[in-house]
Amino acid sequence: MPKAAVINEPSAIADLDIQTMLPGFSEQWNADLQPVWHVDPAEFVFIAKGSAPDPQTWWLVFFDNSDQANAPAYHDLSNQGLPISKVFVKTILQDSASVSVCDPHELSEMAVDPWLNGAFQDRSGSFWAAEVCDPVESDSYAYESAGGVLVTDFITPNWYAQRSGQ
Repeated sequence: MPKAAVINEPSAIADLDIQTMLPGFSEQWNADLQPVWHVDPAEFVFIAKGSAPDPQTWWLVFFDNSDQANAPAYHDLSNQGLPISKVFVKTILQDSASVSVCDPHELSEMAVDPWLNGAFQDRSGSFWAAEVCDPVESDSYAYESAGGVLVTDFITPNWYAQRSGQ
């Protein structure tokens, strides 16, 4: 079971706001994404400021400003070679987007393709990156988790099967 350390680095969002979103993220991963994509269940642990996360955990880090052009959030590998999602709060808010949608977008993609090397082949032989939230990456496609947190939608494996080299 992956354990994800949730770390708040910015000043643009309060710890309490992030902690309020965590049950929705956990529910989406463990109740919605897991049965469709067969990902391992995950546990999310909020790390208080000044505390060091376990270096063997996956990380979800909230920052203020993006370190890459046109990237309000992305997932990558940490210096330890483990999955990390970076969410840039001020960048997201400047785009009038929802932090609670951008974050689980990256979490979902990190769950399905933690090592950043996944791809799916469609019926015509074209390959698609395993970015399972990109085709529905608008707040308008988001849905409310049972906990009332607005989260990103994601595609199912059937989406790739229906593609024909478009």
